[in-house]
Amino acid sequence: MLPPHPGPLTAMTGLHADLGLTMVVGFVCAVPTVILAGPVYARWIAPRLAEVRPDEALVAQFTGASRSVREKSPVSVTVGAPNASSADTDVTSRSGIPTGLAITAVLVPVGLMLLRTLAETVLDETSTVGSALTFLGEPVVAMLAGLLFALGVTALGTDRTGEEVRASLTDSLKSIATILLIIGGGGAFKQVLQDSGIGDAIASAAKGAHLNVIVLGWLIALLLSLTTGSATGIIAPMVSGGGLEASLLVVAIGAGSLGLNYVNHAGFWLVKESFGMDLTQATKTQTVVQTLVSVLGLGMALLLSVFA
Repeated sequence: MLPPHPGPLTAMTGLHADLGLTMVVGFVCAVPTVILAGPVYARWIAPRLAEVRPDEALVAQFTGASRSVREKSPVSVTVGAPNASSADTDVTSRSGIPTGLAITAVLVPVGLMLLRTLAETVLDETSTVGSALTFLGEPVVAMLAGLLFALGVTALGTDRTGEEVRASLTDSLKSIATILLIIGGGGAFKQVLQDSGIGDAIASAAKGAHLNVIVLGWLIALLLSLTTGSATGIIAPMVSGGGLEASLLVVAIGAGSLGLNYVNHAGFWLVKESFGMDLTQATKTQTVVQTLVSVLGLGMALLLSVFA
């Protein structure tokens, strides 16, 4: 629901919303949403699901189990269980990335964007430090910095060879190739909608109906979730400027684009196949969780809009 996720990042650019303010209000909206849609709902739904059988490769990736173990137990792997035999605890020795460094890699782009906001607020943008922080805080540059940091940690902080790092990067691209094609197609369709002038038409109709612009942005994003996952170009004509309203609208659009995540979404199939779920199980988890995030995100945005 907030940068540096591509959806909110695109919405923020199209609506000319302030990056720092968007991240602050997005964080405020996200925390209770994550708690309710995550562990609270998970605790309730878990006992109501039939046995879930994760993909063998996924289990092996997170447990570090060797091939011999995976062949004996293709469904699940328990490492170090009390009654496990020596064969069942055969684990491939490899050095993992320390948790702290992994979390730091994720937070690098966020930190750089926050530093940019701080520089724009406190420092002179024409100064050397201000210019450097502004450049590093550009979303694309910040994301690249996060990637380079993660790559450096992987290459230098472990005993992996250069060939192993290269293979890891290649495998990561394979896993997202289909998703990139789907996102690209959705972006092209979004441009068609923008060029058709539908944004002005919807803006005119919505103004006549006196519909809350935050609700409208969320609703359009929810409906377009079937194809694009973004309502930025359509809702932009209704926003008169930046400020809190624009930032809340970014959050609402991001939340709306997550709802109704079903068979039309690449993420739905990614979760379903990775965890070995059937359609019913995936719907009760992935679809419901994403829709909960969507509705709760809208509720939090509307609550904060009282102060706009």
